Amino acid sequence: MESVVAAMAIAVRAGDIAGAAQLASQASFPLAISPSDISIVSALTHGGQATVWSAVFRDPSASQDQPPSLVALKRPSLRTTTDLDAFRREVQLLGSLPHPNLVTLVGARLLPPGYFMLTALEAGGDAARLLHREGWRPSLALLCHLGSQAASALSHLHAHGIVHRDVKPANMLLDAGRAFLKLADLGIALCSGSRHHEEAPRAPGTGQPSGGFHKLHMVGTLEYLAPEVLLGARHTPASDIYSLGICLNELATAQLPYSDAERDDPLMQTCLEMGYSRQDLRVAIASGGLRPSVAPDAPPELTRLISQCWVAGAGERPGAAQVAQDLARLAIELAGKEEEAGAPRGGSPGFCSEWGAGRERSARGGGPCPGSTALLVLLSCRRAALAWVGDGRAVLCRGGRALALTAEHTPGLEGERARIARAGGRLTGREGGLRLGAAGLSVSRAIGDLDLRQDGLIPDADKLEVDLRPQDDFVILASDGLWDVMTNQEAVCLVQDTVKHPTMCAQRLVEAALARGSGDNITCIVAMLGLGEESMHEVAYSRGAHKYAGGGLGAPAP
Repeated sequence: MESVVAAMAIAVRAGDIAGAAQLASQASFPLAISPSDISIVSALTHGGQATVWSAVFRDPSASQDQPPSLVALKRPSLRTTTDLDAFRREVQLLGSLPHPNLVTLVGARLLPPGYFMLTALEAGGDAARLLHREGWRPSLALLCHLGSQAASALSHLHAHGIVHRDVKPANMLLDAGRAFLKLADLGIALCSGSRHHEEAPRAPGTGQPSGGFHKLHMVGTLEYLAPEVLLGARHTPASDIYSLGICLNELATAQLPYSDAERDDPLMQTCLEMGYSRQDLRVAIASGGLRPSVAPDAPPELTRLISQCWVAGAGERPGAAQVAQDLARLAIELAGKEEEAGAPRGGSPGFCSEWGAGRERSARGGGPCPGSTALLVLLSCRRAALAWVGDGRAVLCRGGRALALTAEHTPGLEGERARIARAGGRLTGREGGLRLGAAGLSVSRAIGDLDLRQDGLIPDADKLEVDLRPQDDFVILASDGLWDVMTNQEAVCLVQDTVKHPTMCAQRLVEAALARGSGDNITCIVAMLGLGEESMHEVAYSRGAHKYAGGGLGAPAP
């Protein structure tokens, strides 16, 4: 396989396309598949390195009664000859090193134009999408079972001198039953002895990576990169094991790595400054020993193994074969315990009733009983379900335009005013509009505030379901402290102008509201959607290039 791929590359470089096609017939896999034998079904993923579709492949060499195959078609983004060499290497590796837990090569087209590769389609999708988009939560036994399979695939690669270099849940594909895992994307895999990745220069006296050479040659995904790689060392099998440890913890917590990490910095002035920037995160992982939060309910054996995988010293990490063996044993032990434990019991309605009755008694005793507004948005399967009480607001960015999804519950609304009057409530006129009761509440619905129930305040939420579209980029959720000084369209344009990370977007919105003199508390969340073919961050960046497409910062609110 390797010799055929190399010979085809030489023929293509010489301009002998026909000769390269003849050489393809010598391989054990079809390497000159015609695009006419492929029917695209739908897009699966779109990234900076490649685009993947589900497709139907009709093998012309197969018998007529053999049905076509459902495959994943990967078309690489080939900007340089280095990209093309990496793609050829991925095809060669998958063809030469088959393993039950590596994606199965069906064939490829290693001829210009339109290079592509076909692999067997895994109906379950990738673990990252299942975890963070579909709410999948594997049991601890299943987690260990899947982790053992991933470690087995890495052990196979390492035994043949190959380092994967991009181990992450997005590259872990599951079958329809979500019980069988295959490791994908060997596009940046490399022989462990290769000198392609040299030591990078460091800033003097800091131990921190620096220089353009490091940025050019450091490959992988930051959150999963081992500290020695972040400091400029070459990828090794041990760095793959580090990445696997991060993945195991992500499967256990269902949390993106470091998404809850906060800096301990006495110079911070607001809670929004507690998160890490990308550069700060690199330094904290590489030099400060920062690791993701472990799952609180994980058994000690699993947390101990994860800690061994991500220990700072590469030489102290276990080998892939040992990790596979330990996880397989844990999977069997945990499966037996889960069967003994049975299904979890529900909550206690009696306790809830007693607590509610106590709150009612407290309200009747006089004095204020604090309350809160609430805003909930559940994003799932291309739909958004909303529920809200009070004057928080959810705004959707649809094709660059702001679309309000909620309507505030205030005494100034005609429907709310009529309801309060029917309940015998008191409304008073104050600066800024009507207020409810003696407390002068600016909202007509809230959770709590039991002392104002006699004035018509209710806790009933309004609900709404919305079908999301590919052009829906993000949702902004914020309290009235933001909306008092900013229109919907202004908020959308600010996010489009920032759009690097949801936390950074929320921070900019809050800082802009404070700069405009907002005198109220401000809570803000920005949720990226990424429903189109692009990934979340690619949607953010590409749409950010058209930040004023929605009418500019001066556009009126809808």
